[in-house]
Amino acid sequence: ALSCAGCNDDSTGDASTSQASQLPQLSPATGLNLAAACESFAGKLSFANTSITAISTVAAGTLSVGGNAVPEHCLVTGTMNTRVSPVDGKTYAIGFEMRLPKAWNGRFYYQANGGLDGSVATALGALGGGPIS
Repeated sequence: ALSCAGCNDDSTGDASTSQASQLPQLSPATGLNLAAACESFAGKLSFANTSITAISTVAAGTLSVGGNAVPEHCLVTGTMNTRVSPVDGKTYAIGFEMRLPKAWNGRFYYQANGGLDGSVATALGALGGGPIS
């Protein structure tokens, strides 16, 4: 049997105990009822090094996924980590788009751009396998 004693720093030899005690504890997601206009909660979104550039209501049926109309939702766009390059003097930032359902559960789902980061693809929210509530 293989053994990796150098991978563990406690004397019990149980790596899972040591690693589990070092994991950060996250607070539970808090939902937000967006039944009113999406624009009304603009001041409630505040994150370090993040600028919200637009919040708007998207009417039901404006988008469709797999032939099904997407219900009315809030579209939030913004930038993160704005900085000026010391090389070319241009301003760069990480752009993002979030589509929040009117009965938002407070969770975020990162929909990667499939190797196309550098542009923001429309967030369609196709969740795969995990709980959605």
